[in-house]
Amino acid sequence: AGQSIQMAVISRGTVEIDGCVIQNIANHQYKGWGVCILNGTESVVRNSEFYNIQRIGVHVRGAVVTPAPEALIENCLFVGKGDGDWVEYGVEFGGGGSGMVNGCTLSNYLGVALSDGSTSAGILATDYYGNGTEALIVSNTISGNSSGIMIGYADEDLTVLDAHYNLIVDNGVAVGATSNAVVDAALNYFGDADPDFAAIIEGPAAYDPWFIDEALTQLRTLTVYVDGTYDASTPGWGYTNFATIQSAIAGVGSGGRILVSA
Repeated sequence: AGQSIQMAVISRGTVEIDGCVIQNIANHQYKGWGVCILNGTESVVRNSEFYNIQRIGVHVRGAVVTPAPEALIENCLFVGKGDGDWVEYGVEFGGGGSGMVNGCTLSNYLGVALSDGSTSAGILATDYYGNGTEALIVSNTISGNSSGIMIGYADEDLTVLDAHYNLIVDNGVAVGATSNAVVDAALNYFGDADPDFAAIIEGPAAYDPWFIDEALTQLRTLTVYVDGTYDASTPGWGYTNFATIQSAIAGVGSGGRILVSA
């Protein structure tokens, strides 16, 4: 107790962390890492919990050792510190580091740095310190954060991120991306059948189609088609393809369009 710790675990090669609780890691107002992976292409962090980490729960950080690291982060719990003068992320991919976050829960990342207004997020991916950052975010619950997923730092950022089958709910911003990041955030549930995407999506993040239920069983899209010959045997029936205009109106997302066959 009472020790100043900047990094609980730092790896310059492949590492496997399973079934650990990592907490109370800090040595500065804006510094403190649970796990920092600098190298190794098959690292795994699974079945672990992260609490009260001052900056980043798991950081997959390239541009330090060759080759850049790749890591799988699965079935972990990340809990932020809530409101305060700090910046924190459950998981960060940066500097060309890449990997996958699967089956995790990330919540309560709400801090704002008084020094420059920087905000927190459940997941951050950026190539600010080196190009080539890529991330796949699948089957997670990301809730109650300033931003659920944040992609990019500067406008020149070319980070590539795919996010699918996640529950991204009750965040200030669900997905936010800088102007040149490449982001596919379709096939997620955003907390409502007809979300206000203008409020919860920032930047060039694709989000169509999306799930309208938490069980991820029903999809909605912004472009649907009507043809009197369509029936239950038609691919996309009840989702993109409808037999009547009235059923299409009920099925299309707000601001979407209905294309009717002549």
